[in-house]
Amino acid sequence: MALTWTQLQTKAQRLSRDTTPATLEQLKQDMNTGYHLFNNKLARYWSRKQQFTNLIAGQGIYQTPVDSIRVEVIVIAVSNTYQIPVKEIRSEFEWRQITAYPYSSNWPAYYFVIGNDEVALWPTPSQNVTNGLRFVYQQDDFDLSVEDVVSTEQSPVVTATFTNGSPTVTASSAIFTPQMKGLYIQNTAVTNLTWYEIVDVPDSTHVTLKSAFVGISGSGLSFTVGQLPIIPSPYHDAIINYALYQFYSGKGSDARANQHLNLFEASVTDAVQQYSSSTQGNVLTNDDNYVNAWFLTPLPPPGV
Repeated sequence: MALTWTQLQTKAQRLSRDTTPATLEQLKQDMNTGYHLFNNKLARYWSRKQQFTNLIAGQGIYQTPVDSIRVEVIVIAVSNTYQIPVKEIRSEFEWRQITAYPYSSNWPAYYFVIGNDEVALWPTPSQNVTNGLRFVYQQDDFDLSVEDVVSTEQSPVVTATFTNGSPTVTASSAIFTPQMKGLYIQNTAVTNLTWYEIVDVPDSTHVTLKSAFVGISGSGLSFTVGQLPIIPSPYHDAIINYALYQFYSGKGSDARANQHLNLFEASVTDAVQQYSSSTQGNVLTNDDNYVNAWFLTPLPPPGV
């Protein structure tokens, strides 16, 4: 079951049986630590993203996405027909050998990571291409910090209209803010409690969902907007277990601390097995068990 940041706090504090503000603050800090550790162990295969930027003629250095911690693949749009992956050069010596000869082309073939937030292309692009450079990368995970917004807790109560097949949710009064982009919304008036990612907030009474609503259409419905961890929902309890491990360690209860640590580590192990390979996860990985389609694609005619 998916748990929002607010729900994680409530559950962790209930299991700790300590309702003091100081304990809650410590639990919040430790849950975020456990969250980051979990993502590191999972190698962020689950949360891999892509982002586009423009290719600029004569520009060889490009900034990576702001939330990128590691670039996995770079793809160049040569034309509408050819969109090719670019080979990474990891040796600086080899990169300097390749780039010793200045050259520009509409077909960059190599890239080199020159810092924690920049990559260089060679040959230097010779044409402008809108959204011609695609980064596929491992996403950085930020601290969980956003509390739930519950429609029934507003004064006056706010309701919403959800329409089957539509990505638009309409609220009965102003409640949505631009900061909700990237959060999730749940229709709590139905039995199918699916969370939908918010990708846009056009105004204070409308949000746009990443995927169209698949439930039964209705108006006057209650809802919750919350921040979800980017790890798979079956493992959200792992974040709590790490915080409780730290909590009981501080109290000198080694048996209880080890119990929660074991639960955390078991969740990590299971998640890695389930989601970190190309056959089990939601994304492909760079292993040896795939066919490189570019070896099967004929080269373009001269001049392309």
